[in-house]
Amino acid sequence: MGSSGGGSPSNTTQTTVTELPKEVAPYIGPSMEESERLSRTPFSEYSGERISPLTPYHGAGLDMVAGRSLYGDPAVEAGRRTLTGALSGDYFNDPAYAAAFNRNADLIAQRIGAMAGQGSSGLTNTGLQEQHRDMLTNLGTEMAYRERGMLPRHLQSALAYGQEPYQAAQRLMGAGDIVRSFDQDRINEAMRAFSAQQQWPFQMADVMRNAIRAGMGGGGTVTQTSPGYYEPNQTANLLGGGLLGYGLYDHFTR
Repeated sequence: MGSSGGGSPSNTTQTTVTELPKEVAPYIGPSMEESERLSRTPFSEYSGERISPLTPYHGAGLDMVAGRSLYGDPAVEAGRRTLTGALSGDYFNDPAYAAAFNRNADLIAQRIGAMAGQGSSGLTNTGLQEQHRDMLTNLGTEMAYRERGMLPRHLQSALAYGQEPYQAAQRLMGAGDIVRSFDQDRINEAMRAFSAQQQWPFQMADVMRNAIRAGMGGGGTVTQTSPGYYEPNQTANLLGGGLLGYGLYDHFTR
């Protein structure tokens, strides 16, 4: 009877293990602990001012516009009265017109008085009175035509004066915008500095993780080779025991 035995190993097992470089290994644990600590960092909201408020210049400009809109403007109102009086023929609603008429009327009265005092003019009192009335009528008519001719200029001046408060308000708004823009720049810089301070620990942790990843690229590998499992050869064993000759092969291999 032949001797029975197992077959020789048919294959081998290889195990590849990546080893940490000795320069990197001491930093793995602390880096993981720091990352875990940073992951529990609560959210810190910026508590400072975010938007610069309106300045006193803005307030003054707004007050000027509101007052002009609510209560009108003296120059525009004077122009409106002048236009109304001119269109209705009642120029004496305009104080300036009335004062100019009175000055010219006084000059006419002085002239008529001088003519009456001379006596050589041959004008009777009735004639002087009629002449006086005619001169005043002509004066009124001449001044009325002249005033009508001056209306467009007066109205343009009134409108220009009426726009002055708006222009002044606009200049105040511009000054306010300059001050507010500077304040907003300071607020934005404070917010940027706050954000940079909050992000600094995370950025430094990223520096460490990147260094570890770079160091891992230099890690070595170790390949371990070991024999495979022992596999018995059933056919050889059966032949060695003479079982095939006795028809027992099927019995043992079922």
